[in-house]
Amino acid sequence: MKKLILIICILIIPIVYGAGVELVTNGAFTTNCNDWTFDDPPFTCGNDEMDHLGDDTIPGDLSQTVSVSSGETHNLTYTISNWMSLNELGNLRTSFCGNANIITHQGPDGDEDGTFSFKVACSSTANLNYNVFYDGSDTLDFTLDDVSVKQKCVNSNIVSSDCTDVTSELISGDVLVDGVTWTVRGATVNIDG
Repeated sequence: MKKLILIICILIIPIVYGAGVELVTNGAFTTNCNDWTFDDPPFTCGNDEMDHLGDDTIPGDLSQTVSVSSGETHNLTYTISNWMSLNELGNLRTSFCGNANIITHQGPDGDEDGTFSFKVACSSTANLNYNVFYDGSDTLDFTLDDVSVKQKCVNSNIVSSDCTDVTSELISGDVLVDGVTWTVRGATVNIDG
């Protein structure tokens, strides 16, 4: 019986802790960038990344329409590399679903390199936007990659990878062991044996 319980735990964990389906199209920039709207120059798409090579005369915007609804919560993740700012006066501002300027990236060379993740509560259905601004004379170069938006599953106790409630599937499918109480994300499921 103990072996059976262990196997079932392993099978259930990926179902319970799913983070939702990917909502960004081509966030890795691996194909043409037709799903993105961007100023070219200073943005250029290619080699599995989006590059920004600009100065204060060509700031630039990058955006994509992402299907979300007001009241939903989403995980936004992206990676910045090759950050180079001559005078530290150029900055990149990230906005998503009604939240203007979630973060402003600004700093010396290499200072903004990394992967950034945010939990964003949507107040509207606005686009995912990356906007470059300058507070004076400067050049700003960086690479953007691995952009991802996934709905955070917050309204169901037991969820599948696309945030749908699968409680009835788990119980009617006899997946859980009789006589064991399972606690999943705050919910208690009792199986009577």
